Amino acid sequence: MKKALALVLTITMLFAFCTGMAEGWTAIEPNTGGESTQAEGGTGGDYVNGNEEPEYIPCSSFEDPDDSYESEIPEDMRHIYLDESRLPGGIAPYAVRGVDTYDVRKVRVLISQRNHSESTVRIYGSYAVHDAAGNALFIAQDEAAYTVKAENSAVSLYSAFGTLLYSGASVSFKEFESGHANNCVKVDSVSMGNSDTDRTYRGDLNIYYFDKTGSYSKRWAGLYLVNNVYMEDYIQGVVAAEMGKENKQNQAKGWPVEAQKAQAVAARTFAMNKTGSSLVFDVYDTSKSQAYFGITDWCKAAVQATAGNILYYEGKVLRVHYTGTNGGDTEVTANYWGEGETGCGKESVREDVYDLMVSGKDYVEYAEIPVNYNASNKYVKSLVDNVLIPNLTASGYAVSSAAYQSLSISVPKCTIASCTHHNRSSMTADQVCNHFCSIDIVFYGVTINGTQQIGTVSTNVGEKDFYVNPANGRPLGFFVTGGLKCYWLKENVTNGIVTSYTIRHARNASGTGLSQYGAKYRALEGHKYDAILDFYFPQSSIAPLASDISRPAIQAKPSVKYDARVLGSTARVFAKKNAAADAIATIQAGNTVFVDDISGKWAHVSCGSVSGYIAASTLERTAVQVTTANISKNISVWPEPDSMTTALCTVEKGTVLELIEANAQPGWHKVNTASGAGYIPARYSTLIFQGSGEQFDEPTGLEDSLSYYGAAIKLSGDYGIRVRFGIDIAAHDGGTIAGYTIKEYGVIADGEKQRAYYTENGAKYDKVSAVADGMALFAANIDNISALKAEHSFVPYIIAENANGEITHYGDEVKLSVYSVALKLADEYAADSAQGQYIAALIAKADAE
Repeated sequence: MKKALALVLTITMLFAFCTGMAEGWTAIEPNTGGESTQAEGGTGGDYVNGNEEPEYIPCSSFEDPDDSYESEIPEDMRHIYLDESRLPGGIAPYAVRGVDTYDVRKVRVLISQRNHSESTVRIYGSYAVHDAAGNALFIAQDEAAYTVKAENSAVSLYSAFGTLLYSGASVSFKEFESGHANNCVKVDSVSMGNSDTDRTYRGDLNIYYFDKTGSYSKRWAGLYLVNNVYMEDYIQGVVAAEMGKENKQNQAKGWPVEAQKAQAVAARTFAMNKTGSSLVFDVYDTSKSQAYFGITDWCKAAVQATAGNILYYEGKVLRVHYTGTNGGDTEVTANYWGEGETGCGKESVREDVYDLMVSGKDYVEYAEIPVNYNASNKYVKSLVDNVLIPNLTASGYAVSSAAYQSLSISVPKCTIASCTHHNRSSMTADQVCNHFCSIDIVFYGVTINGTQQIGTVSTNVGEKDFYVNPANGRPLGFFVTGGLKCYWLKENVTNGIVTSYTIRHARNASGTGLSQYGAKYRALEGHKYDAILDFYFPQSSIAPLASDISRPAIQAKPSVKYDARVLGSTARVFAKKNAAADAIATIQAGNTVFVDDISGKWAHVSCGSVSGYIAASTLERTAVQVTTANISKNISVWPEPDSMTTALCTVEKGTVLELIEANAQPGWHKVNTASGAGYIPARYSTLIFQGSGEQFDEPTGLEDSLSYYGAAIKLSGDYGIRVRFGIDIAAHDGGTIAGYTIKEYGVIADGEKQRAYYTENGAKYDKVSAVADGMALFAANIDNISALKAEHSFVPYIIAENANGEITHYGDEVKLSVYSVALKLADEYAADSAQGQYIAALIAKADAE
């Protein structure tokens, strides 16, 4: 590849450029100093120029989690054990997950996405793609993007170029042993109940399709992306999401390590209780189970310090709960969730003063009511207007105003029969809740209408009367936060005399188990994580979840061999995995090679006596057969891709059929049978990849004859991209290169040929715009672009011939979007210039799409 043209050209070269411009185009390309003519098939417009480089995202550079994350899951539905269905059998510390046992060192996390019909996955490191039966299909290319789609009740896997690679009930990306230290997968548009963002995960990624039936009837029909990950990697992502990072400069603004440690043990214990589900996943990645960020560097020390440790009670894994705050008092799990929630240890209701150290109306509100009447106090006024006067009116008094001398407030004794917060039939004295369902208020020295003495008035006020925007009861207006759900009463005593009462409005969830903010403020006061856990989980013990908590071994590199087709450019074969090495052969686009290994970005190919390395990005796998799968006995083949028609024939389980076209219609493979051509559902079949490859072509000598020289975008009218390439000057005007006579060259833009030099009906057409750096420059453009971030393909080509015949040579493909070119140009122009303002507006519009 030759370097791009310098910014400053000679006067002669600039003149040649300018005299070759098409009408209506502006010469403003900073990398070349001039503008090219349009290639055949294009339209005019004003363009700016920029070069495009491939994106590279190493694992070490992934962004930290968003510490403003807050799930849309309702507070009282967080960290719960609903929808449980576990595999039979028990825990096996060294077992592979199966029908009877499961490996406690791994957990399967359902990745949340709003779009259940399509997702993009990018691979980093060493991964193999496996089919629904667990067979290795091929080695995934490092840094390659793959698209998965839900089509006709099946999972379809596509390459970045849109070629179907596999279709079936499920597909998996499984890591294997290699020298790559940072195996990970990046999934786009992960919602986590919040705004969508791309997130990256260690471990394997399993992708399934399920209809909205059976065990999945309460979920959705479509894709289920499941991260099968080592427990400790999972816990680090959970602690980062549930709490956040430490702030060493200001401890109160961050999360102390001891609180993180307590959270790590609680989260690990929660996951341990969920592992082994009979579903394809154990937990959600939202706070419906536990929020999970995937890869992050946050909280690593806390997780490592507690690695493998979980909570036990009386020799059994403790069934833990946790919540943001408990409102200042612990809660018994069965009080909230009912008697069926067992195994939660020795619980009792106790004051938690550290929980109340959190501030802000989102967590706690207070209302202080004086004993003695004070007409200017808003709470006193509300009690008179909304409690006292309605009570007197109901007793037959005609009341225009009322007052009292003093009052007393108390909480009636809580009984199981009367308590609206107890979902159980029995409890011990220390398990009785101390937030109230109602309060008794006695008004002393009541007068009405200014002078009429009434005396003492007693009434009961239910908690609904305190609700914010109540559907029932009286709107006392004491509080403003509707998300808080419990109320407590406290007497304020001075010199042995009650002077006022405080009603506390707090707790936004169940209040059971660990209080995250309580743990934070205990840690800030110097409490160690084990003491924190001992307070919230009395008489529990901390111990490893298994005798071996080390990272489970991953599979050896699978041995997979298959045919692959060379994509839209001539591919060179090297003796070593190094593009600087001498090419030993070339293979033309569209031909087939046999792949026997992929290592990183290189594929080892062989055919006859020739073998070597080729860039894996230039290859796409091809299927040749189909076998029935995921059926108990047989499956019908249909004459059309429609199961409502009359079946063409029936084939038995395990039958191998000739493939005519993979995914001929979404979710259907077209196959050949003894009864003729028909269609079989992709969900109930597996593609077979095999073959021996074809002979290589010898090097042509044209390999370095084409170069990429930058791109431009329109400055007016519709949006468009222009890409410029260069061809060796020796090829210009019917010249020769390496013994080949050049007959035609141009660019294939989004699959359509735009010719720059050719002969037709005896007339020669030459649309070369300039000569520079030993190269003749020519261009192609795509106009009327509506999706600014959509990528478009540009592939330069040469048609040449020698004594052996005619060949077509393809240069390297360039993929660009209007947005990507605009980003490259953003710093090229002053912000207040017309070009700079146009580019800034374009980028903003694209970001808003």
